[in-house]
Amino acid sequence: FTTKTRQLSLIREISIAMQGVFERDKLLNMILTSVTAGFAMGFNRAFLFLVDSERNTLEGTMGVGPTSRDEAYRIWDDLSRRAFTFEDYLRDVESGAIVRSGLQDLVENMSFDMAASSNILIDTVRSRRPIHILDAWENPGTDEEMKKLLVSNEFVTMPLIAKNEVIGVIFADNAYSGHPITGESIEELAMFAAAAALAIENSHMVQVLENQVKELEEAYR
Repeated sequence: FTTKTRQLSLIREISIAMQGVFERDKLLNMILTSVTAGFAMGFNRAFLFLVDSERNTLEGTMGVGPTSRDEAYRIWDDLSRRAFTFEDYLRDVESGAIVRSGLQDLVENMSFDMAASSNILIDTVRSRRPIHILDAWENPGTDEEMKKLLVSNEFVTMPLIAKNEVIGVIFADNAYSGHPITGESIEELAMFAAAAALAIENSHMVQVLENQVKELEEAYR
């Protein structure tokens, strides 16, 4: 297997595993961990924003990755000593051993009004295409709120599209390694995002059905 083939087959495996996870937070964590894990796509950090169609907003929902360069090197040092695999990760997911990332506090208070705001995250929803930025600090599309996410000058945003609707955006960067984001890694992220969007949509449908069942049970009672 070439590294490329191995990586693509891993993304496929992760995509299949995701379709069986219906617990929302567990699923979202699994998606972002797959974007950042060395055994998968290997971005340094990833943030997830979901569209709230009722309020017409884009809501900061989850962040995964180290919060500082020191923490990044500590994690990489630890991982280099134990070959952490996708199987290990799935075991962690099943056992519920999901650690809340420090990036969570940063992202979950973010909310963008899609009618009034204009920035790269909103542009990603509107254009339905990935956006690769190389001049983040100077770019007019990174407003003051988005600048809270920035560590480096380069990042990529990827729309999550399910049933022809944009349901969210993934923001990913290599804040601490400084590795350039290649066209190939954007392609891999796009393939993965298609499966992730479907998994999120499925988990939402399951949640809606569960709520309807509960309401019916209560009505019968």
